[in-house]
Amino acid sequence: MAHIIAFGGRCPRIAETAFVAPTAVVIGDVVIGDEASVWFGAVLRGDHPENGIRVGVRANVQENAVIHTSEQGPTVIEEEVTIGHGAIMESCRIGRGAVVGMGALVLQRAEVGAGCLV
Repeated sequence: MAHIIAFGGRCPRIAETAFVAPTAVVIGDVVIGDEASVWFGAVLRGDHPENGIRVGVRANVQENAVIHTSEQGPTVIEEEVTIGHGAIMESCRIGRGAVVGMGALVLQRAEVGAGCLV
């Protein structure tokens, strides 16, 4: 069973059609859209008191990716985005259909446009 954890009075909201792998960890203010997937070992940590994580429809977060937020803003992953294995993301926005490759770092206030490859 996936580790779905409330934090700071906020609970993750996961669409019924989304898949969250048994070893993934989803904490706090995280919203996962329809048909999205979060794979083994991924961590989505929405533990900032003001800024959460949004994962769009049909987006996928692959194995061992780490996604979190800071005082710099939320992390928004739009529809049909792929976040590669081991990528690290913090307080950034990834546009529709973009691909963040394996091991990539996308940090505070960065914006990746729709359809782009990092």
